[in-house]
Amino acid sequence: MTSCPNTSRNPNCSKPKATDTKAHSLKGSRGGPTDPTMAVLRGGVLKHCPASQSQMKTAIYARVSDDKLTAEGERRQDIARQAEKLTNLSEIQNWGHPILFKDDAVSAFKDDYRSRPEFCRLLREIRARRIQRVLVEDLTRWSRRVEDGLKTIKEAAEYGCTVTSAAEGEVDVTMPDGWFRCALAFMMAEWASRSMSWKVKSGMDRLRNSTEKACRSCGVVHLGRHPGSCQCRRCLKKKG
Repeated sequence: MTSCPNTSRNPNCSKPKATDTKAHSLKGSRGGPTDPTMAVLRGGVLKHCPASQSQMKTAIYARVSDDKLTAEGERRQDIARQAEKLTNLSEIQNWGHPILFKDDAVSAFKDDYRSRPEFCRLLREIRARRIQRVLVEDLTRWSRRVEDGLKTIKEAAEYGCTVTSAAEGEVDVTMPDGWFRCALAFMMAEWASRSMSWKVKSGMDRLRNSTEKACRSCGVVHLGRHPGSCQCRRCLKKKG
């Protein structure tokens, strides 16, 4: 039987124990990670890092197309409702308190996405890898155009950011099924916007060509308010 070479020097010497290389999170009083630090394994040694560095940063993107009011004087589209709903979702899923990005009264169909200031700021944060998850109420809040929507969601995925919709669930465009669901949602949104735009334009064209709606003074159909140059009786009465 081979003895320990250090027995002559130290009679209590025993065989060295293997180093446990598994990292264990420090437990707090309730069994969770100690705040504000957590235990991590660095080069086989248990060290501590700030909790904020080991947690996923979550953002909310909220958007409404207009700021029109209802007959009761309330906002027809409430951006605060979106933010509250998604904040509750983040807390339920233990994703922490999210950072809010919101574009109020900005269209995702008529305008290029680069004209949405908060959306562009969100993309810059994603490119800097400071955001790992974005919550939206539904994919139409992200975009109402197929090309722009797929392009920006794919870019987010390339920078390690996941887009999660409260309506459609987690979006993964790197997988065939995820790409199909995402493309279908954007396609339906763009179709609905194009259809509505065409109906409005057609209605305005019919009204513009209607002789019954023409101004008796100048013979022109005024869509909405009469221009200041109109000399019809109603306009002259208002001016007078």
